[in-house]
Amino acid sequence: MRRFIALAGTAALALSLAPFGAAHAQDAGNVVVSITKPAAGSVSGSVTVEGSVSIVEPTVRSLDSVTVTLIPAAGGDPYGTFCTKEFPVPDPAPGGAPQVTEYSFSFTWNSARMPAAGGSECTGTLPADGSLSTNNKYKIKVTAETHPIAEEVKRGEATSGELKLNNTPATPSGVKLGYTKSNRTISVEWAKNAEPDVTDYRVQECRVDKSSKPCASDAWKTVADNYRDTKLAIKDDGPGIYRYRVLALRPNADGGTMVSGPAMAEGDPTEIEVKEDPPETTTTQPQVAGEQQAAPQPKTIVRPTRRVERAAPQVVQRIVEEEPGYNTELPYQGEEAISGLPIDESGEGEGQRAILIPLAGGALLLVFAMQVHYLNRRANHALETVAPAGDADWDGGWDG
Repeated sequence: MRRFIALAGTAALALSLAPFGAAHAQDAGNVVVSITKPAAGSVSGSVTVEGSVSIVEPTVRSLDSVTVTLIPAAGGDPYGTFCTKEFPVPDPAPGGAPQVTEYSFSFTWNSARMPAAGGSECTGTLPADGSLSTNNKYKIKVTAETHPIAEEVKRGEATSGELKLNNTPATPSGVKLGYTKSNRTISVEWAKNAEPDVTDYRVQECRVDKSSKPCASDAWKTVADNYRDTKLAIKDDGPGIYRYRVLALRPNADGGTMVSGPAMAEGDPTEIEVKEDPPETTTTQPQVAGEQQAAPQPKTIVRPTRRVERAAPQVVQRIVEEEPGYNTELPYQGEEAISGLPIDESGEGEGQRAILIPLAGGALLLVFAMQVHYLNRRANHALETVAPAGDADWDGGWDG
């Protein structure tokens, strides 16, 4: 019984080494990929990438290629390829090239740049060129494939943990200062940063009273923050020495802000000196010896005048009827010819006439009264001097 069992075991071992069993083993081959660096978390600058690939059932399959790419942390198409390592097809003939069943890779990712087409070796610093990177969340993916056997290819892949790229922005360059005295304006300008995600800047000012005096760390005050242009105009704040520095702002992978180092002005001037305006002076001409200095002219005070509109005098027209015997060749006509006085068309003669007419009337009445008195006396005398009868010598008592 024991002998029978031993023979059965030997037969089973022989069957397992038969060609049928070997073909079955080929179908069971697979690829194992691992990434040991970098660990998940924040990365910046030069990032070490390391890993390995191994094949199970090494006597059956061999590696064809290993590709390392950079992908979005949320998954999707790769941003670019770091490298693709390819291996030659093994020669199955006796004495041929050995099959490659294990591979390890190690290179340095220059995280300031994004991978592009990729190199043929996964060593050194990668990428050698490529566009500038942006701070974001990434993952590294490694994919390995075997040479096909009966048109069958085995694949294996691994993905790193989430990598938060947080590169500090480069310090701005080309800072220049200028000053326009007419409008008391200081200008600060600089070159735009090359990083695609650097869009904002911070401008700080330090003011001291002497050029030899340094600026303390707490003396810098921000005059513009999150400023998106590369030229700034600032009004001066009175006499003093003004210095400026520019810092670039960049978002990090977590939504915060990273600040570059400060960039001071390059070339001349490195600072702006604002001087106090001199007081206004009055220039006087020197007096020549022997020359009499002119007396100062009195100031002429012009007072505003008020214009009074006066009504035009009313002209009274009079009609003078011609009388018989009126001579038009006399030097005065009309009322002038009668009164012997010129006509005053201004109306002022009316007052004179108002005085003369009563006087003339009074004079006429006086003459008339005297005439009546005279006639009355004469009549009375005549009555008194009638000659008595028989008196031939009586002369009537009339003297003369």
